[in-house]
Amino acid sequence: MGPAGHGTVAGEQADRALLLLEQRAPLQLPFDWEVPSLEVSRPLAELEVHYLDWLHALDDQDFAAFSLDWIEQNARPTGRRPWRTI
Repeated sequence: MGPAGHGTVAGEQADRALLLLEQRAPLQLPFDWEVPSLEVSRPLAELEVHYLDWLHALDDQDFAAFSLDWIEQNARPTGRRPWRTI
């Protein structure tokens, strides 16, 4: 488990969610990396999602699938707060 405050995974396969700042983001592919379902402290939640500390809680297959999904959806900076690349 990561440091306090970092996302954790809860629930079974069909009902899995990423818990961030006491809120649930459905953990399904393709994953929405902007976590629109979160309403409280959304900028912080977005950072927690992209920190990827929660991936260690997944099995190997899901770890790889969510990692590849992140790579595919975040190949270039886009959105409201693009990540710095230089």
